[in-house]
Amino acid sequence: MSASRRTLSCVMPWKALFMDERDGTVSALPCCANWIADNYGHIDEQTTVDQVWNGRGAQRIRRLLVQGRESELCSTDCPWLNSGRFTESALRIVDGPPAFVENQRLNHQEIADRRLELESQPMLLRIIPTLRCNMHCRMCPQHHSSMFRPPALFCSESLALAPYLYDYQLHGGEVLVSPDFPAWAPPEVFDRNPQMRLSLVTNGTVIPPSTWECLRRVAINYITVSVNAATRPTYRHIAGADLFEEVVANTLSIRDLGRTHPRGNFRVFLSFVIMRSNYQEISGFVQMARRLELPIHLLLVVGEYGGESIYGDPALLARVADRLQAALTVAEGEAREEVAMALNAIERRTQEQK
Repeated sequence: MSASRRTLSCVMPWKALFMDERDGTVSALPCCANWIADNYGHIDEQTTVDQVWNGRGAQRIRRLLVQGRESELCSTDCPWLNSGRFTESALRIVDGPPAFVENQRLNHQEIADRRLELESQPMLLRIIPTLRCNMHCRMCPQHHSSMFRPPALFCSESLALAPYLYDYQLHGGEVLVSPDFPAWAPPEVFDRNPQMRLSLVTNGTVIPPSTWECLRRVAINYITVSVNAATRPTYRHIAGADLFEEVVANTLSIRDLGRTHPRGNFRVFLSFVIMRSNYQEISGFVQMARRLELPIHLLLVVGEYGGESIYGDPALLARVADRLQAALTVAEGEAREEVAMALNAIERRTQEQK
């Protein structure tokens, strides 16, 4: 099979436009910055959506994937790549209004034609409206005291993509605690675009009444609550706040909203970043999530922040692998798949260090 007809291992660069911030620099990417070694380009106050969506950076990333050179681009830890859920063979049409469906059909044809410059519009969009956060987790690299403001032109143009979006993500910082949350997820925009769904990552510590009201009005894809612990002492150590019970209570309230939402049910995930301070609690976390009747996400810590790295020490990696092996004995269904993917990632890291 020629390189031009190789099945694409990931189609996200043809579908997604994500915003990310590192040390004051805002960039556009097709996925999480932790999983990719390049980006579409930087975003400043004059940057338009099309300048990054069809710019040289985006075309370079698409070209590498067409040529089968994802190893030069993608982290071996990328859960999207490892899951196989975003391969070309997994493409499908999401039902919705005519313009929304037609944009997808055009996009699929452009993927089949291996187009690097696209006429189709992004379908997954991530905005970082704030870096402010009420927590200071040990492993987090963000500057939560930053007065960061996202580029206004880019954000206004991004919301104009609403007719083509099925996933609109808000990341932070902690977006739910802000009184500006309803402005970042304007219910009237969702009312006009019934296919559009909101996706969130939150620490689940505080949910103001105005935020609850907005969440009840907009269609939601998923909400992920970052817990990173199975016990109160470990949570307090990692988060620097004694709010474990409050987070669990808020998570259950979000779960119940997801089961009864007037615009359609949505899923709520518990998230656990595997790091030096908590790897002993992986099995406990899996069991806690089962008691709460919630699916999980397991992620590997990135960077050296707070002394939480699990890499560089073969003995520590072996202990993490042992804990993941133990978690396999108590995990079921999707949780077992999450544990297995994390274990495979640890085993790859172990082999790389030999």
